[in-house]
Amino acid sequence: MSTPMASTGSQYFEITLDSMKDGTCAHFDVYANVEQGSGSHQEGDLVLYAKAPFGWTERELGELARSGIAALYIREEDRKRYLRYMKMNQPVPEVDYSKAAKYRITQIEEVGTHLVETAFLTELSDELLGRLKIVSDDL
Repeated sequence: MSTPMASTGSQYFEITLDSMKDGTCAHFDVYANVEQGSGSHQEGDLVLYAKAPFGWTERELGELARSGIAALYIREEDRKRYLRYMKMNQPVPEVDYSKAAKYRITQIEEVGTHLVETAFLTELSDELLGRLKIVSDDL
């Protein structure tokens, strides 16, 4: 079976390895740049590294980093999926309960806005529903 390959170019864009998070699932294919002299591939060739859906683990990410891979590539057509992935996996702002009520209300509104935007951009998952429940409890 041959490995799917493509050349770097405008149909791909680079993402940093640290944008992928442990315990998350990417719903887009991820490609790696092949180093020069590795078999029949030439430098600049992109090889399919992870087929969607792919569950990232800390171990996987660590092995990639140790091997010297700092950047991965995504097809341009998957840019929106990647941006949804980033939005979904960014930390939820915390509410500081030691602040006065008017500040807490503003913080809760920010958290709610973040989660509602995320809900519109992504599929409803158990994780997202759990986050929405926390915000509704705070409200």
